Amino acid sequence: MSATSRLGTVVALTAVMLVTLPAHALARQTIKLDARFQPDRPGSDTTIVVGFRISTPRGDLPSPLIGIDLLLPAGTFDVQNTLGSRTCDPRTLEEAGPSECPANAVMGHGSAVVGVPFGPQTLYEQTRLTLLMLPLTGGHTTVAFYAEGIAPLITQLVFPGRLLGSSGRFGSRLETTIPLVSGLPEAPDVALVNLQATIGPKGLTYYKHAHGKVIPYSPKGFIVPSRCPAGGFPFAMSFIFEDGVAEFVHTVAPCPRSRRG
Repeated sequence: MSATSRLGTVVALTAVMLVTLPAHALARQTIKLDARFQPDRPGSDTTIVVGFRISTPRGDLPSPLIGIDLLLPAGTFDVQNTLGSRTCDPRTLEEAGPSECPANAVMGHGSAVVGVPFGPQTLYEQTRLTLLMLPLTGGHTTVAFYAEGIAPLITQLVFPGRLLGSSGRFGSRLETTIPLVSGLPEAPDVALVNLQATIGPKGLTYYKHAHGKVIPYSPKGFIVPSRCPAGGFPFAMSFIFEDGVAEFVHTVAPCPRSRRG
């Protein structure tokens, strides 16, 4: 066989392979990450605002996510952090939802968008997120993400996360496992494409009993480190997809501007 014939055979085989490969194998996911402190005053009590968007070059649905790790800058966790001063029973959460959990177990809120395959089309559904403290698991702080669908395709979904220590530029890590969910009968699993969440006291009201009264108060959250590293505060997320692809994305929150007077 001549060199020209061999080259033609290789090109033909490659074309056949590209046609028969699954759609998600042809396009690599692109992830845009945003994270910041709110407020961002050095040494102040703060809420962490984080969000990401997953897309593909051709606009197809990305492969479903099965795991996310959020890495926070070193120095953000303070001993005075009182988020999740009470815990929610996992069975209560699954059966009745966050409304039956103690208010002092709520650690944050957010929203997410999932893509639901529907034949050649994709339906997008908005979900509400509530972050709640669960009882310790294996000695680790455990957080539940409760997702409630606004449209009728997805009713509710609970997936756990563990707050672990880290090292180097990062002080702590929230490791989350995401279960696979079928949106429609005999259809592929749904794919998470967009998420926005807050972890901290912003918008939260806790309650305590004092002198025979119930007193509302705002819990203590994370803390903005007093010194900002060169280039800004580092945040990062690792993503694990059902197709075996793993992505690591990082961003920085700008150092606070000096305030005069």
